[in-house]
Amino acid sequence: MTELPTIEPSEIIELHTELISRLAATPEGSQGFSGVDKVIGFKLKDPDVVMKMTLSGENSNIVGVGENEALDANISVTMPWEVAHKFWSGKLDLMGQLLMGKVKVEGGDMDPLFRLKGLVPKAREVYAEIMKERYS
Repeated sequence: MTELPTIEPSEIIELHTELISRLAATPEGSQGFSGVDKVIGFKLKDPDVVMKMTLSGENSNIVGVGENEALDANISVTMPWEVAHKFWSGKLDLMGQLLMGKVKVEGGDMDPLFRLKGLVPKAREVYAEIMKERYS
């Protein structure tokens, strides 16, 4: 599925919350998130959704935050929701989107993103399961 499953902000936050929760419960996620204690801010556009992801082993989580709240993140990533969905669905590469300016990264601490990069294959598996359960 590549079309957007929802444009409801609360549901987008639920999807990402479930993704991170399930991913953290896998051996890959538990290992990839352990010993990090970092925060990544995600700003999705169309619709506007702002989330804060805390990487902290099995206690990793993601929460929605108000658009005017300070993210207090080590790094922030901004992209359209469609780009995020296609990325998790395995339909596009974020590096190309970054080079085209559709994805913006702010902050100097790239460690959290490097950790997530290694988890992308497993995260895509988990995302596909969630999509199938919720929207099939």
